[in-house]
Amino acid sequence: MKIYVCHHLPLKERHGPMIAQLDKYNYKYEFMTHHPTGCELDIFDKNIHSSECSLVVKHLECFKQIAESDEDYSLILEDDAIFAEDFNTKLDSYLSQLPDDFDLFFISNGCGTHIAYNKKNNIYNRPVNGKGCTRGTDAYFASKSGAKKLNQYLIDNPQIDRAVDHWLNMVGKQINLRVYWAEPTIVHQGSETPQYRSSLNGKRHKSDRK
Repeated sequence: MKIYVCHHLPLKERHGPMIAQLDKYNYKYEFMTHHPTGCELDIFDKNIHSSECSLVVKHLECFKQIAESDEDYSLILEDDAIFAEDFNTKLDSYLSQLPDDFDLFFISNGCGTHIAYNKKNNIYNRPVNGKGCTRGTDAYFASKSGAKKLNQYLIDNPQIDRAVDHWLNMVGKQINLRVYWAEPTIVHQGSETPQYRSSLNGKRHKSDRK
């Protein structure tokens, strides 16, 4: 399994801790650090903050690489993702329960989102026609087939007018992605705590406040 880490280079305080937790479990990983400039920004609504554009581009690059890889799925992290204790053991258990035909699988408590669960099951289908299929984008799996669907959607609809989590909510509903959530979650988002400062500074496009 390969892990892609979306990393904003100015946030140097996040780099070391992320490497430490990845190396602890001997994971294979790659940092995605490209910051879009010039014509790369043409796909975005002009009202989206540059930091949002940068994060979207990093996630889109993850989808491209996953679609072209030999892996059945990969984990996408943002650089403020913090693993729970015994992360690898819990993750192995969760992946063993995950249906093979999944598109996206969210394992974090990003945005403080949870669903009711019982102790017998850890994997729950998240309907894409509800309030939203994502729970933030700080820690989630994308399957090879799911990444291909997202890439094709972007080819057919090359304009982006919202942050990456809200974009995934919209796309998930339109193309009926197969989305699952984990409970209990095994990652928490450091920028939602005093541990890390946010790179977005609360700046969201108005269409994201729905």
